[in-house]
Amino acid sequence: MASFNETTTSEEIVEAFSSRIKGRTFVITGAAAQSLGGQTVLSLARGGAAHVIIATRTIKKAEPLLSEIASIDSSIKTTLVPCDLTDHDQVRSAAKTISVCTPANPLYR
Repeated sequence: MASFNETTTSEEIVEAFSSRIKGRTFVITGAAAQSLGGQTVLSLARGGAAHVIIATRTIKKAEPLLSEIASIDSSIKTTLVPCDLTDHDQVRSAAKTISVCTPANPLYR
């Protein structure tokens, strides 16, 4: 098993878990351009994710990620879902939207 520390790069993590990334669907919350979530989205795209769902409070801040993902691999499906995690109604609505647009897969933490 790979060992990670404070100098580990996202590329190293994606490489170590490539079999769990390639061809799969991921839901990332709070992703925006120039954020940790945004960089996570781009790393997953570089790793061959099939579908990236971005659940975000501010859609406008996440939109630039769509063109970056397309420049990495235009076959990656992307979905933006409005979701303020402090609003239970929005979380329920986002969960319903996500469940409709993606197959059920086990969650990895």
